[in-house]
Amino acid sequence: MKKIGFIRLDIIGKPISKNLIKADYLIIIYDLNSTHIEKLLSEGPEEAISLKDIATEDKIITTMLPNSTYVRAAVINKGGIIGGAKPRMIFLSTQVIEII
Repeated sequence: MKKIGFIRLDIIGKPISKNLIKADYLIIIYDLNSTHIEKLLSEGPEEAISLKDIATEDKIITTMLPNSTYVRAAVINKGGIIGGAKPRMIFLSTQVIEII
């Protein structure tokens, strides 16, 4: 089974991660806020040590970042996801936006 990587465990990422863990998916998590990670680790996910680390296996990666600037930084900056990306990796970017 492929691992699902989650970047940013706030309002949306944490509940989605918890539901996937309950459904027996393998989850790897990354967040700059260590409090978010600590609250979820007891439920069984693996913790990535870096953005690059989260991409080093054949998996699905999803970001829950606030806007495109943060997504670009997470993906293409030094140490970003692209540095560890493998063929057939699936990348999904989701954002919480203001409803018009």
